[in-house]
Amino acid sequence: MTTERDNASNKIALNSILRIDPSAAGSTLTATAQWDLTSEYPWLSTGNSTEANLGFEGVTYVPDSYLTANGFVDQHTGAAYDPANYPGHGAGLFFAALESNGNLYAYALGGNGSFTRIAIVSTGLPKVQDVQYDPDLGRIWALCDNDCAVTSTLLKIDSTGSIVPEKVFSRPAGLPDNNIEGFAVAPVGSAGGQTREVVWGDDGIYGAGVGSATNGHALYAGTLNVDLGLGAQGVPTAGVSPSSAPVGSQITVTGKGFAPGETVDVALTATPGSLDTAVANSTGGLSTTVTVPAGAVLGADEIVLTGQTSGITAQAALVVLPATWVKTKAYNAGDKVSYNGRTYLALYYTSGETPGSRAAGAWAEYATDAAGNVLWTATGVFKAGDVVLHDGIRWVAQYYSRGQVPGSSPNISWKVVVDNANPAPWIANSVYVAGDKVTYEGHTYQAQWYNAAQVPTNSKGAWKLVG
Repeated sequence: MTTERDNASNKIALNSILRIDPSAAGSTLTATAQWDLTSEYPWLSTGNSTEANLGFEGVTYVPDSYLTANGFVDQHTGAAYDPANYPGHGAGLFFAALESNGNLYAYALGGNGSFTRIAIVSTGLPKVQDVQYDPDLGRIWALCDNDCAVTSTLLKIDSTGSIVPEKVFSRPAGLPDNNIEGFAVAPVGSAGGQTREVVWGDDGIYGAGVGSATNGHALYAGTLNVDLGLGAQGVPTAGVSPSSAPVGSQITVTGKGFAPGETVDVALTATPGSLDTAVANSTGGLSTTVTVPAGAVLGADEIVLTGQTSGITAQAALVVLPATWVKTKAYNAGDKVSYNGRTYLALYYTSGETPGSRAAGAWAEYATDAAGNVLWTATGVFKAGDVVLHDGIRWVAQYYSRGQVPGSSPNISWKVVVDNANPAPWIANSVYVAGDKVTYEGHTYQAQWYNAAQVPTNSKGAWKLVG
């Protein structure tokens, strides 16, 4: 719950969030923790009771799962909200409604009263008197009282990751245009039909005046349609499974954040033409199965989804592999195939030989990592000057090599790649040439001539201490 001013003096602002344990023994609710956010709103601390009365009017807890699933952007970091950046904050953010300007303020609340403001959300209302997260709709309600004829606004996360107004609901018939400052909506599961209950609470009915029979507080009940005809929300995303697939195979493509009912094109970035189209469902999501075309460019690529109506786009990484190896097919030198998720190149004519079955066979495996580095493989063929990555270390081939493991002993077919600006630890099973620098036991050494397996501290002159 929230406070907006000091009960001992109504001229003193006190905008805070309190934690209450409703299961505690006794008839008095006592706060077990307080987060004092008054310093965040200096314009309300003027010593004037009017300004002091325009602070927090309500608070709601919005789960991290909702925020991250829809790509909510953290204004504090300028990037997608990552709960891990706020250890100890729990599993969600607190959105406080500030009457003064109609904004919502999102906070990660930590231990010992610490807090971090994550976002400021404009409700589109001149003032706001209550706020509630609706888990059934995956939306946030904001209520304005008779400052705007008792209006309720439903907010969503848009395609940029911002929380924005989606729909505005006017005061229903029978609800007085009064200072209605409380709002609660029942879960969909309690509806049992096409509507669910809504309850409003006022902050004192005007009636015929103070002391009159019609002056006081009241609750008002109404109904809300379960289906509000809401559209898509969240930053558009695309997914593909599997993320690596051979030419001619099928992949499942998914997407979200598109306009409900619109046709969405499915394509590859590096290969011209559309692979398929799919129609977004009522929430803007889609799922379709497509075939990787025979003419697809091999290697790292992207599946691109484009809404024909909205123009919204989303991408997902896809590695296009060669066609799957067929035992009965004949292959010529230079042909590429996929087998067990790996890529092989035929070194000469072959038929029936399983890729990878012979260390010196007809098939050579070639692989790269996500950054494009060539990886060493046992059956790969490498020539002098080829650079590979093996066990996190970069190596350069000294001459033709196949089957020689970089860093194995004895082995001088591979030389570790040296960066003299940032010398790396000496490796016993690498060759070094004059000028190469390494580190060893906290010192820097420079090779004086070609050497291998010469320990820098006992090298008989092969290494010189330089730092």
